[in-house]
Amino acid sequence: MDITIILNNILTLFLLILVGFIAGKSGAVSKDATGYLSDILMKVALPATIFLSISGTYSEGILMDSLKIAVLTFIIHSSCILISLFYTKAMKIPEKDRGVWVFVSTFSNNGFMGFPIAYAILGKEGLFLASISNTVFNVLIFSVGIKLIAMGHESSKGINIKKLFLNNNNIAIFLGIIFYLTQASLPQPIQSSLSYMGNVTTPLSMFLVGLSISSSRVRDMFNDYKLYFLCAVRLLIAPLLAIIAMRFIPFGSMSLVPKVMAIVLAMPAPSVTAIIAEQYNGNKELASKVVFLTSILSIVTIPVILMFI
Repeated sequence: MDITIILNNILTLFLLILVGFIAGKSGAVSKDATGYLSDILMKVALPATIFLSISGTYSEGILMDSLKIAVLTFIIHSSCILISLFYTKAMKIPEKDRGVWVFVSTFSNNGFMGFPIAYAILGKEGLFLASISNTVFNVLIFSVGIKLIAMGHESSKGINIKKLFLNNNNIAIFLGIIFYLTQASLPQPIQSSLSYMGNVTTPLSMFLVGLSISSSRVRDMFNDYKLYFLCAVRLLIAPLLAIIAMRFIPFGSMSLVPKVMAIVLAMPAPSVTAIIAEQYNGNKELASKVVFLTSILSIVTIPVILMFI
């Protein structure tokens, strides 16, 4: 893969993050707008992009690749959980912090950042496979992930199964697969409308990352030096180990599965880490710090990881 193309795409995306950060810090955009903009992204723009990425015409191997990446996503993330439980215990991470450490070591910002980067670098087929991976990812993050965040803390809230499966993104995946299998087509005005809505996904998602970071006190984010090791696990060690392991799997030279998987794993900690920590009585302060740090450091680490795919 041409490193120039990778760097240009990454730089473009992070310039959009910078715009969101400046807009938030300067007060040009209220930080309270994050919730409303997130709703537009997650409930309107992103589902439109996902549907269009799935419903088009692809090679015959795309369905087999979908199965491969779904299984691979489950295996890699399950392995990360087990390994992280072991190394955090060996490092004697406090029990109240250990859940966040395991969560961040395992899960990445697949939706907000993984999707647009997969789309920018690998096109619609890359986004399609990232969407399939994200379906398995969501099941894990809102089941095992919640239990991890709540580790060592009192929590009375359970898992909302309805929200887990019946969200706009999963519905878009389901409808996209139906349209893909039947090769049905939408009327041109509807197709164009979805395309216009989908075009908002990449700039809005990156803008939101910057806007979210702008609400943090930057000085306080850099004073816990132990977290730099956690950042290294999330941004370098986990994706590199997965890339090495995938070298032994015969995907075929034309398969995008290992490339998409590497992109997904190279992303920073998911922004939902802090949200889950707040809702389920986890360590919200620690979660916010690691989301901020990994987002900043990923500007350097993502291009490094993508050089190996």
